[in-house]
Amino acid sequence: MNHYSNSQISAYFKCPRRYKLQYIDKVPVPKLAKGVEALMGSSIHLALQELYKQAKFGNILSFEQVSQIYLADFDKSISDELIIPRPGLTPEHYRNNGLQMISKFYEANYPFQQSQTVELEYRIRFMVGPYPFVGIIDRLSLDQQGVFEIHDYKTSLNLPTIETIEDDTQLALYLIGIKQNYDPKTEAKLYWHFLYFQHTYQLTKTEEELKQLEETMVQKIRMIERDPYYLPNESALCDWCSYTDFCPVKTPALQPPETPDEVLEAVDEYVEQWRALQALKQQAKKIETFLSEAEKLIIEYAKQHELTQLAGSKATLPISESWQYQFPLSTDKGRKEFEIWLKEQNLWDDVSSLNTPRLNKLLKDGRFEPETYEALMAFSQMLHKLEIKKVIFSEKQEEESD
Repeated sequence: MNHYSNSQISAYFKCPRRYKLQYIDKVPVPKLAKGVEALMGSSIHLALQELYKQAKFGNILSFEQVSQIYLADFDKSISDELIIPRPGLTPEHYRNNGLQMISKFYEANYPFQQSQTVELEYRIRFMVGPYPFVGIIDRLSLDQQGVFEIHDYKTSLNLPTIETIEDDTQLALYLIGIKQNYDPKTEAKLYWHFLYFQHTYQLTKTEEELKQLEETMVQKIRMIERDPYYLPNESALCDWCSYTDFCPVKTPALQPPETPDEVLEAVDEYVEQWRALQALKQQAKKIETFLSEAEKLIIEYAKQHELTQLAGSKATLPISESWQYQFPLSTDKGRKEFEIWLKEQNLWDDVSSLNTPRLNKLLKDGRFEPETYEALMAFSQMLHKLEIKKVIFSEKQEEESD
């Protein structure tokens, strides 16, 4: 890759196949009609860009001037092919929504001198570990104390929680870039402006948080580069994908034209055995439920009469009594202190076990130092796993299987 971006890495974790088609194979796709929400967002960004561009040189545009910039850009892109995702709404609805967002933002921030604009639509280049990154900052400014402000305008009709914003990596990555391009010791405030709600989130990031983020992104990129298959991930996002013509999930033409008889027979036999297994599981569940209830009844009777065994007409059941210690679970208070004590006593290796799914999650979340990560990778290999997740029946077959 010549460079990476936050959106590019996010694309991989949504669908590895689309990532490969778009960023590795660079497959050209027909230009699709623009969505009305994207049109509204780009027109708002253009209007605010011009507003702060003029304000930077002391020329404060009136609201009418700003709104005309927005309306002119929005109106020129309206066509019959414009995608409207919400039934019953019209382009005029979104046009007015955008105008209302600009109006409230203008009123709340006039005369736009709270901070000094440094860059607008700033294409920033920087390094994350050994990897080059790029990004676009909507507005970069300096407050009166010389602290950088990174502003991002959001026109979404959904307001995320503060937890979601804290986990957002986009502006934090830009902060890494600001430190590299300006001053490593510089401070910055991160602003997410949700214009529809006129709500702004403001956060800062510590050096430790930025270091952890950088390590996480490096590990994610290495995971992407180690993927030999880039398997498709079918989801609701498929309906909005530009690459469905090249995806085996959505295009039957990419599948083998004929399936051998032995494979068809294997599919049918698989389904029959699957049905049998489900029936056995249901029966096993009923038996386990009965055994559990019966065991409670038998043990309670034995306790009342101080019995160590109980005889029936077919067999005798011994009643044993034992004691065991309960230690703090992973979610319990005091667990961390318990683990520290075990390690101090050199008992950790004796009582812990390797949890492979947990280890995989820690790797994906970027929880290891680079040296530890590299050491773990030396023991790993990429496992290509294909499995049948479920059996899909027609409605009639589903009723029969029930």
